[in-house]
Amino acid sequence: MLKAKNLLKYKDLIVVTFNYRLGIHGFLCLGTENIPGMKDQLALLKWIQQNIAAFGGNPKDVTIAGYSAGSISVDLLTIC
Repeated sequence: MLKAKNLLKYKDLIVVTFNYRLGIHGFLCLGTENIPGMKDQLALLKWIQQNIAAFGGNPKDVTIAGYSAGSISVDLLTIC
């Protein structure tokens, strides 16, 4: 599992973590395009693009990673 404190030992980087809706509140499949859990994640990535420079980050150099269900989200986000 990736831990921010371990990454910070080797690189000068900014780590952003977040929560998103899970279970039926985030990923209930009703045959529609409304997937709140993924929309939460997309909203965060847009926020990072718009605001990370204020924290010393580069909006053109963002890496996403996940563990367990988060890794599935990373795969899905790469095709959005």
